[in-house]
Amino acid sequence: CYGYEEVATPTIEHLDLFTLKSGEGIIEETYSFEDKAGRKLALRPELTAPVMRMYVASLQMEAKPLKLYYFGNCFRYDRPQKGRYREFWQFGCELIGTERPEGIAELIALAYEVLKESGLRHLILRIGNLDILRRFLDGIGARDAEIMRLIDKKDFDELRNRMAEKDFDEFMKFISIKNLDDIPYEEARDMKEMLSFLEELSVPYNIDLSIARGLDYYIGTVFEIDAPKLGAEKQLCGGGTYNLVPLLGGKKIPTSGFAIGFDRALVALEAEGYAFEESAKPVY
Repeated sequence: CYGYEEVATPTIEHLDLFTLKSGEGIIEETYSFEDKAGRKLALRPELTAPVMRMYVASLQMEAKPLKLYYFGNCFRYDRPQKGRYREFWQFGCELIGTERPEGIAELIALAYEVLKESGLRHLILRIGNLDILRRFLDGIGARDAEIMRLIDKKDFDELRNRMAEKDFDEFMKFISIKNLDDIPYEEARDMKEMLSFLEELSVPYNIDLSIARGLDYYIGTVFEIDAPKLGAEKQLCGGGTYNLVPLLGGKKIPTSGFAIGFDRALVALEAEGYAFEESAKPVY
């Protein structure tokens, strides 16, 4: 009923597709190699960049908005954890060509409904806004890439060391705001309008202004969906709005999306005691 169409991209991509998106640091987390022609390639560590590459190469002239979804295996050279494997499956959606609040609200509702319809009973949707967060940090003179990275990792102890004591106290007070009327920025009014559409769709949410992203192409709305039963490794879904297409050589266009960790969602269902259907025994 949401009108998304399935797309598929190759398992092997050029390595620079991911360094353009995520920086050189991602090389340490990828299964990368050179082929017989000396090209630097990688097993895809995620699917947003490949889908955006496909859009730039083949879909820029299509009518907008474009609604695309995917489901595929990805690979990260990472320390395996509960629900986090070196080969994992990712489901996600990309909304290209609109930044209207009702479109963003529908995308968030889709992410929430996918997880809810899978059988999960305990989900927490948290929504923030990077434009609001950056406006605040600019106002106290405390915005830089390292500060954003520490906020993203929720490393508040190190953040206290990096900030002046007064600025840190102001920051902690700011991220505890739950009423957008208390924020004097225009972006807060835009966020409030988007949230009103979520309320019409009966999607429960929490305002969380501490959600950050360490890379500059993320803009505006950001959101995460957690399964509290999983403890520390509880995040099942992350998404928001971003400006990635120009990095890949395309014309600037509004884009939003989300990705769900399929394996971790299964672990969350197990933690909630979900009864999976047993496959029928074959009869010969």
